[in-house]
Amino acid sequence: MAKHLDKFTQPFRDSPIPFALAEILTNGSGEMVDLVCRFLNPAAAALLGLSPEECLAIEDSPTGI
Repeated sequence: MAKHLDKFTQPFRDSPIPFALAEILTNGSGEMVDLVCRFLNPAAAALLGLSPEECLAIEDSPTGI
């Protein structure tokens, strides 16, 4: 990650409060068809019982999260 962006993401990464950022994928009509996790801090991953890497790897599955 670019160093200038790190000062903005570090507080979320280090927070004990679960935080996740997801992207909503839509079809041509604008209807939601999937949800992809783009960022997950360790507290959010722990809440799900997974590591952040495991949660982000779900993105490669056909249905995302």
